[in-house]
Amino acid sequence: SSRRRWWRSTGRSPSDSATVRRPGWTLWQTSWGRPGYHLLPAVRADLLRRAGRNEEAAAAYAEALTLVRTAAERRFLERRLREIGT
Repeated sequence: SSRRRWWRSTGRSPSDSATVRRPGWTLWQTSWGRPGYHLLPAVRADLLRRAGRNEEAAAAYAEALTLVRTAAERRFLERRLREIGT
């Protein structure tokens, strides 16, 4: 198959493929887990809001607001925070 030919041509084996097959994993480890990354608390806040847990959602939105860097994202998060009304 073409995949086997690629492995032979590169001198690599399929066991070396963790970074080739799953490049997003590295992104997950470096970006999502990074302190100061606002999207993780923003997503958590949205999920909590959808579950009706507004007080916890408000806390997560507040955390995301302390980390956000752009004005457009700040306005979006502030609007969501106002919508839940806590």
